[in-house]
Amino acid sequence: MTVATPLGPVEIYGSPQGVRAIRFARARRPNPRMENAPGLSDDEGVRDSPLPGDVERVLRDEETPAAVRHAAQQLREYFEGRRREFDFALDLEGTPFQLAVWRCLCTIPYGETRSYAWVAKTIGRPTALRAVGQAIGRNPISIAVPCHRVIASDGSYGGYTGGLDVKRFLLRLEGVEARTR
Repeated sequence: MTVATPLGPVEIYGSPQGVRAIRFARARRPNPRMENAPGLSDDEGVRDSPLPGDVERVLRDEETPAAVRHAAQQLREYFEGRRREFDFALDLEGTPFQLAVWRCLCTIPYGETRSYAWVAKTIGRPTALRAVGQAIGRNPISIAVPCHRVIASDGSYGGYTGGLDVKRFLLRLEGVEARTR
């Protein structure tokens, strides 16, 4: 399902269990196969965020999963300034490390930011900054799993898979200003 937003179309993918991916249409990656990143242990293996195989089958079904419909409505409300939290069902798939990072992101309140170092410390892996950054970069559920709320320790924006202009817009929508480098 595609939702029109001030940032352009946002695509929502799901299964009967919940939303599996929310991404900006322009940020689609060319190779949607999941791969482990070299140089990381199995616990920290990084998988690409694109869709697991059964999602494409779901998308061809006539009936859109309820979680996808709820996500579409909640995204519209978010961009209208009427929603600060998302409560639709998620169907996340990732390594244990990625899932820990993504769960941690969901604890960052609307209108607030945290650093990559804070995320690493919060999940009990204070020296795993690079792995945390990679897991955040592969977050399959943009906006609702709020990776845009993670900034560099110096207060600058850091990176964002959807582009820094998108990250800046989302933070400003939530009333946050970060420093630029």
